[in-house]
Amino acid sequence: MRRKPKVGFIGLSLELYKKNLPELMRSLESFSQELRVILEGMAEVIHYPLACNEEDVESAFSEFERENVDGVILVFLSYSTSLSLLPSLKRHLLPILIWNTQKIEEITPTFSREDLLNNHGMHGVQDVANVLTRAGRRFEIVTGHYKDEKVLGEIKEWCQAASIVSFLKKCRVGIIGYPLEGMGDFALDETSLLSRLGVEVCHISQKDLAHTAQKAPSEAIKEQMERDRANFSIAKDVTEKEHEESSRLEWAIRETMKKENLAAFTANFMAISEDGWLQTLPFLASSKMLSEGYGYAGEGDILTSIAVAMMQRLAGSANFTEMFTMDFGGNAILMSHMGEGNHALAREDRPVEMVGSTLGLVEIPVRPVLLRFALKPGIVTLVNLTVTAGEKLKIIATEGRVVDFPPIDGVMTPHYKFQPEKDLSEFLTELSKEGSSHHFALAYGRWSSLIEKIADLIDADFAKI
Repeated sequence: MRRKPKVGFIGLSLELYKKNLPELMRSLESFSQELRVILEGMAEVIHYPLACNEEDVESAFSEFERENVDGVILVFLSYSTSLSLLPSLKRHLLPILIWNTQKIEEITPTFSREDLLNNHGMHGVQDVANVLTRAGRRFEIVTGHYKDEKVLGEIKEWCQAASIVSFLKKCRVGIIGYPLEGMGDFALDETSLLSRLGVEVCHISQKDLAHTAQKAPSEAIKEQMERDRANFSIAKDVTEKEHEESSRLEWAIRETMKKENLAAFTANFMAISEDGWLQTLPFLASSKMLSEGYGYAGEGDILTSIAVAMMQRLAGSANFTEMFTMDFGGNAILMSHMGEGNHALAREDRPVEMVGSTLGLVEIPVRPVLLRFALKPGIVTLVNLTVTAGEKLKIIATEGRVVDFPPIDGVMTPHYKFQPEKDLSEFLTELSKEGSSHHFALAYGRWSSLIEKIADLIDADFAKI
């Protein structure tokens, strides 16, 4: 699900220099080309080497819009006036990163007039930063020498973050049923979500889904079930009918996702039971589709399905999860849910089992089947997407470890232990004080720094615990 970011890069100078200092222009354009090569190691680059006036800047931004870039990187190759930039920066609302850099790394006694002319962009940065702040135009800034690996890491993260924000602006999420009643922590205003984040919610008709499942081609269902038998260890008490009904629902959800161009979905088991259209619950479908890069969350939680889709895009694979039981002795938390989990992240020393659900909370015609496994050990990031006062979006991130812990015989759902990097009691208290909801996305690796950049780009609050 990963995609290389696509950015516009524009080098800036002054019309006065363009008219009077042709040798300087050649030198600055050469440096601009050198920076382009560096950026191409991070992203697909649409390059406008040298812009010296308002017309040049507008031409560059118009090209960036046509090329559908994720964001624009500005480098002041020399001084450039803020008012030559402001009209285009107000007109084109692409994410902006100002890279405050220069050719030389230090000033020595041999510093010359040519060195000065080739390395005086920083006051242009200050000029435009002031004007953009006064105009209320959001921007990010990274300062440092262009060969500094830390600086390049920040630039790369910003490119990735801009790519994720572009994805979210086109993201559509399906909901089967409605958010589970009484769970106020992931309640939201769908209009506000669309206007603030760009994510559109699609309400999936259970009646239509049921009809699609009923008319699923027999050969397609047979092939799905054969692949399951090859990939999973199927419990002896799972009947052919149970497996088939879960496979039919999986096929119907896949068809609906393709038809509606959905990147994620969420389902409320209570609504499915109450409406009575569907024969079973989509536990098998959700686990398999999580393994293929779709976003998913249980109980009608649209926000967490978005967070999972975001982390799928960012990390290449992600999971939906929930905190269940505190392990004070092991300074850890048992994580699980009713029957959903990304089996691509399972331990490799145990087979992934297909078992019948022991949920027993709702009446459903056919017992759901699900995939049972424990997650592999490793460093992970948990991500929570929620709303805070004034319906402002907030992202909470924390890093820790999935501990090396085998499946528990008595737990018949996907599960594992998560160990935070601080005392468990302090961690859980801080998490709740930050306003976290009770569902999370999980991805292997350390992603908090990059997630903070995503939060900045979407004007969301951010907290790291």
